[in-house]
Amino acid sequence: MTQAKTSTKLSARLAHARTRKTITAFLLTAMISAVLGALALPTLIVLGVGMMPALVAFAVDDTPSYAVFQTVAPLNLAGVIPSIFSLWEHGHTIQAAHGEVGNAYSLMTMYGGAGIGWMLTFMMPQFARTLVDSIIKVQLQRLGLREKAISGDWDFEED
Repeated sequence: MTQAKTSTKLSARLAHARTRKTITAFLLTAMISAVLGALALPTLIVLGVGMMPALVAFAVDDTPSYAVFQTVAPLNLAGVIPSIFSLWEHGHTIQAAHGEVGNAYSLMTMYGGAGIGWMLTFMMPQFARTLVDSIIKVQLQRLGLREKAISGDWDFEED
């Protein structure tokens, strides 16, 4: 079998697996939303508005491991949790949920967490590259010193 056919089959399998995962995630989200909508509608309102950046991350993430979504969603949720606790503390009503969603500081906290997640997603590859480059430089310097020591021991002239 040629490499092109193998690559095509692998791509088709990955696309099928991704579609299956997406459908499963959508169904799971729909079931949780239905339960929350029936039992805790104000919490669902705050979660729905607050977790929009995570939904966008899921929609645009094209990596097989959903790395962008896995970075943005937890930090987004960390920003939404204080608003949910505030909602529960001040009365679990739809009016309180609208007040929480309409509060600029609450929105800044919710979307700020997601913003940090997006920033990490874009900045970490550059940070990792810089770190690896500096490690390689140090190793090359050590190897150069070791080469000089060995060539001195063996009376070998360097080029």
